Amino acid sequence: MAWLVLATACAGGTAIASAGRLATAWPTRVPIAREHRQERKTDHRPGELCAGGMDALAHIELVPDAVVKQAGREQVEYHSEIVVHRGKNVGVAWKADVIDDRGGVVVPSLDVGAFKGKGGDVAMSRALRADLQDGFYALRVRAGVTADGEVPDVVQSVQHIQVKDGRWTELSDSEWGSRSREAQAFSEAELAAGGVR
Repeated sequence: MAWLVLATACAGGTAIASAGRLATAWPTRVPIAREHRQERKTDHRPGELCAGGMDALAHIELVPDAVVKQAGREQVEYHSEIVVHRGKNVGVAWKADVIDDRGGVVVPSLDVGAFKGKGGDVAMSRALRADLQDGFYALRVRAGVTADGEVPDVVQSVQHIQVKDGRWTELSDSEWGSRSREAQAFSEAELAAGGVR
């Protein structure tokens, strides 16, 4: 075995340089440690509600799972959990995407899924990860929820993100509003193009 390594090294170092490039091409996934939560309850908890209000049939949590590093850049990998509050014969259909701070859809379909269940159930998306250039983005999961005897509902959860020098930073709503171009008026050219770059 040692002679094979030595022969490869003596062959001009090309194989070693190629192996170094290959090593940087493969992503490194570092799990994000979080506390183990006890079994979910279906009551409403402040700070975890998303669009839909207190009487929503469900709410969505975006859960960060890992930091993925590749070629000097990083991404955060999430999954979404759609927690059904109440109802029988519940149907949930969701879509995850990424928009920029001007409202343009950057990644149209990170995940699309559907689930049938009942109050107390939790539907989970696949891993949500996008390779984004430097800028401001919103990872968004929207779900339509129906249940027997209930008014259909639409809920949404958003995680605002800044990517700078290839590093991801999660932003609060107020940080998103003050740092990004989200609050800027559209130019005449943008309006003529439909409001998006």
